[in-house]
Amino acid sequence: MVAVAIVGLQADPRDPDPKETYALVFGIVGVYMVLLFLFQSLDLRRAAAADAAIEADAAEIENPATLDEPHLFAAMAVRPIDADAVRARREIWGTARSSIRLGMLITGLIFLSVPPLYLLDTFVPLLVGGSLIGLIALFKSASLLRSGGDFDKAFDSAGRVMQPLGLEMVERPTLHIEAKGAAPFRLGPAVRGAMTLEGERHRRKVSVRVPYGGARSASEVELFVPAPAFEFKARDGRLKAGKGAPEAVAAVLKGIPNSPRWNGVKGGGDGDGIAVNRKGSASGDMLLDLWLAERLADAVT
Repeated sequence: MVAVAIVGLQADPRDPDPKETYALVFGIVGVYMVLLFLFQSLDLRRAAAADAAIEADAAEIENPATLDEPHLFAAMAVRPIDADAVRARREIWGTARSSIRLGMLITGLIFLSVPPLYLLDTFVPLLVGGSLIGLIALFKSASLLRSGGDFDKAFDSAGRVMQPLGLEMVERPTLHIEAKGAAPFRLGPAVRGAMTLEGERHRRKVSVRVPYGGARSASEVELFVPAPAFEFKARDGRLKAGKGAPEAVAAVLKGIPNSPRWNGVKGGGDGDGIAVNRKGSASGDMLLDLWLAERLADAVT
């Protein structure tokens, strides 16, 4: 953005058609997009390679905030990570690769369509490229929305991945094409509903719910165990017990190392269970909250 602004400010304000400036701007944006896709692909390759090498590990987790999602998943597994779970994780990585490749294709078509309009004064590439982009969008929309399509397959894979954790998917969100609220008027995909996982871990019933459709993702973890009333929340990455919380709860929270990954977490206990809620959930954070709920349950039951 800074480089484009500098180039734009250097343009001659008396030139009605500064093609050299256009070329530099398109070149800067093009290099940025190439680097963006390159680093995304490299990160995805490294993450997939690390994920393929994980094995179940029942060792005590001292600080889950230092573990990435694959290793935290392996450490928290209560069942063997069998071939089907490994295959499902590979399918999820395949979906991510497909998304990046689609982004590359659309970006490439945009660069073949828009710059000629400014540099060559022709609308032909724009008409052709715009038509191709529209056809690709229609094809991908149909693939996502149809029963058994890409959207359903993604959640089928997610459900199979969670089985080594003792969880099964009992509810999944739905995908809709609807009008966007902001001007100009346009249609776009929207995910509504929630993904809900339920099961039993360490002889305790567990529910994990991830609502969709809001501006920020969230997660809600609940363990159904007898528990005293207490509250806690995170402040500056530190988990702190509320006033009147049992000493065992305060001790557990005090012993958890400070980490920015705890930001947005709050919860508590009542007679029916222990809940951990989070705003702004990222990869692996749901498992982090499940670990915390089980740690608190161990302290009070």
